[in-house]
Amino acid sequence: IAALKFNVFDGSIIPVSMGSSTELRNIHNLLNDIVDYFGIGITVTSHSDNTFEFSVRCTPDKKLFSWLFMQGGRVEIIAPDNARQEYIRSLNLAMQNIQ
Repeated sequence: IAALKFNVFDGSIIPVSMGSSTELRNIHNLLNDIVDYFGIGITVTSHSDNTFEFSVRCTPDKKLFSWLFMQGGRVEIIAPDNARQEYIRSLNLAMQNIQ
């Protein structure tokens, strides 16, 4: 339900894999943020005590990039590479605009 509130599913919906390396004590809060944004249709894979990967079906657009930025580096796009590169391009453009 929350995912529809943020219009995560507007546009071309593709599988996007993201990962996080965060302290174990913060994982619960981060998972809550992920479910709040994307809803319950996520797949989570644990890699160690402090890293995990999750996959969602969403549109890799400005709304997703804004959410990623708000995570303060706790989450990164792993795949597809074109979505990762577009996010990096957006961050670089934002940096150029404030310099």
